[in-house]
Amino acid sequence: MGDGAELDFIQFKIVDDSAFLYLYVETIEAIDVSKFSIFFNSDVRSFTGDTTKIGSGFRGADYKWTTGKIFKFNAKTLKDLNMIPAFQNLGHKLEIKIDKKSLAVI
Repeated sequence: MGDGAELDFIQFKIVDDSAFLYLYVETIEAIDVSKFSIFFNSDVRSFTGDTTKIGSGFRGADYKWTTGKIFKFNAKTLKDLNMIPAFQNLGHKLEIKIDKKSLAVI
C-alpha cells in the first residue's frame, strides 16, 4: 500500500438509477485512464463473461471499462460496444456515467 506499484483506493462507489450506472473511484495517486481498467460482473455469475481468474478469485466479468470505452466479454473475447460513456478524470478521482440501454442491447 502506498508504494506506487499499484493504485491505492480510498473509495469505490457504484450507484444507479433507471437510466444510468454511475461509477466513482478515488485513489491516493493520480489515475492514468490510459492504464486503468474496471471489470464488472452484471449478472453475478462466475461462469459467464470472462471466466479468467483475476486477483484472489474474481471471475465472470461481463464488461470492461478501459481507456474511456466499454467492452463486453463474449466467451474470452472482448466486443467493442462502440460507446464512449461520459467520464471525468479529476486527477485522483474518476467519475463514469454509463447509459444502461447501451449495455442491454447485446
